[in-house]
Amino acid sequence: MQSARGRKRPLKNTSKSPEANVEGKERTSSENSEKLKSFSEQLRLKWQLARMEVLDKRDNITDTIDGFSHTLGDAARDFDKKISQTAVQFHLGLMESREQWGRLKHRAADMFDALKPEEVLGQKIFDELSLKASLAKMETRQFLGRSRDELNKTWQQVSQQSMVALRKMNEGIGDLFHRLS
Repeated sequence: MQSARGRKRPLKNTSKSPEANVEGKERTSSENSEKLKSFSEQLRLKWQLARMEVLDKRDNITDTIDGFSHTLGDAARDFDKKISQTAVQFHLGLMESREQWGRLKHRAADMFDALKPEEVLGQKIFDELSLKASLAKMETRQFLGRSRDELNKTWQQVSQQSMVALRKMNEGIGDLFHRLS
């Protein structure tokens, strides 16, 4: 017979002998014990599999986070290197501008010393010096503009790489929580 839940009910022993009744109970008890052991073993195996899967996912996430960390570290080192290179380039350009200015001043002084008071070359020399000073000033501005543009471009690249790495890390963590839930 079946109950309302669909399980089979044990048949009632209709014999009147007590030995037959004890034998049936031992067999039912033994079957229940075997079923309980089987269920316990299945549960233990499922627990082990779930534990191994969680450990694998944890290791994958740890590896992913380590990869992002290395990528961000490399980007930061590249950025620092480019900043220091730009600073060196700026310093060299500044030194070169000062050197050119010094030579220009020395040359102007030599030209003024060579002039005779009665000659009217002063305006021509002044115009030439003014032109050379303007050219030196323009070269310096151009150099500084290139350095600033290069620094801005480097900063944008590092920022973009950082954002991509952070987005991937967030996606990886989100996927992990989604899989674990």
